[in-house]
Amino acid sequence: MFPHLAVLFIIALAATGCSTGYLADTAYHHLRLLAHRTAIRDVIADADSDPMVRERLSGVEAIRRFAAHELGMAVDDNYATYVAVDGPYVTHNLSACPPDRFAPYLWHFPVVGAVPYKGFFHREQAEQEERGLRAAGYETYLRGVRAYSTLGWFSDPVFSTMLGDDPYELADLLFHELTHATVFIRGQIDFNESLASFVAEQATLRYVAREAGPDSAPYRARVAVYAEERRFNALVHRLYLDLDALYQRRPADLDAQRAAAYAEFRAQLLADDSGITAPGYRRFAALPPNNARLLSYHRYHSGRDAFDGLLASHGGDIAAFLATLRRHRDEVRDDPFTAVAQLAMSPPG
Repeated sequence: MFPHLAVLFIIALAATGCSTGYLADTAYHHLRLLAHRTAIRDVIADADSDPMVRERLSGVEAIRRFAAHELGMAVDDNYATYVAVDGPYVTHNLSACPPDRFAPYLWHFPVVGAVPYKGFFHREQAEQEERGLRAAGYETYLRGVRAYSTLGWFSDPVFSTMLGDDPYELADLLFHELTHATVFIRGQIDFNESLASFVAEQATLRYVAREAGPDSAPYRARVAVYAEERRFNALVHRLYLDLDALYQRRPADLDAQRAAAYAEFRAQLLADDSGITAPGYRRFAALPPNNARLLSYHRYHSGRDAFDGLLASHGGDIAAFLATLRRHRDEVRDDPFTAVAQLAMSPPG
C-alpha cells in the first residue's frame, strides 16, 4: 500500500488571489467537493448509509482524539466530515524526471514553493501534460491519489477513497495527512513526505496498541506491514544510491548499466528470502526503469535515521518531537534532514 498526498494548490489561489488557469480550475473542483461534505456523525446515524462506510467512519473520531491529545497534532476541524467520490481516486498526481539523472521536474506555486509533482482532478488533463513532458525527454509517473491535504487552510474531509478493508490503514493515512497540517516546510517536499510517513507509522502502532492491545493480532499484523515496507525501502534506497552514482559517472554504456542495476534490484526483491511478498511491491519490480517512479517512492521514505534519532532524544514522545520541529522550522528549512540529525544530538528544548 502506498500512502500518497497531492498538495492542493487552492491554498495558493486563496493566498494570492490568482484566478486563472490551473489554480482556478483546481479551486473550482475542490470547492465542489467541499460542497458535498456531510458531518461524519450524521453519516453514522443515517440508517440508509452503506454499512461498510458507517463501520469505517465510526473509528475516525477516536483517531482524531488520539492525534490531538496524544500526538499534539493540529486536528482542528479536519476529518470531521465525509465526501463520497466516484471511483477509487480523488485526484491524479503527475511527476517527471530526466532518464539520466535524479533531477525532478519542478512546478512553482505561491505558499507551497517548488513542488516535484502536480495534482489534477481530471486524469485527461494530467495525461495531456504528461505527453508534453515525455515529448521534452522526461520520464513520467502518473498515479491515482486517495487523499490530499490543504495544510490546514481548509477543513479536510474524509473521502470515500480513503476507506478500505483495514481500519488501521485509515488511521495511518489520517496520521500522515495530519502531520502535514502540523509541520510543513516550504519547498522541502521530500522532507515533508518522509516525515509524514515516519510519524504515521509510529503513531499508528501506538494507536493500534491502545485500541487492540500490543499482543493482539491487529498489532502484530501492522508490525509485519511496516517491517516489510522497511525491507522494500532498503532495496529502493540501495537502487537509488547505485543509480545516482552511475548518473554522476556518466559512462558511455550508461543505459546498459542502468538496466543491470534494475535487474539486480528485481532479483533481490523477488528472491525467496527477501521477505517481500506484498503484490504492490512485486508489481514495482515488474515495471521498466523509470526515474520519476523511483523518485516518487523514495520521496516518502528518506531520512529515517535522523527521525529515529530525534524521536529517541525526546524519549519517544511524538508530541514533543513534532513540537520541536515546529519550533525550529525556520532553522531546518535549508537542509532539513541534516538539521534534524543535529537537533537529535542537542538537548531537547
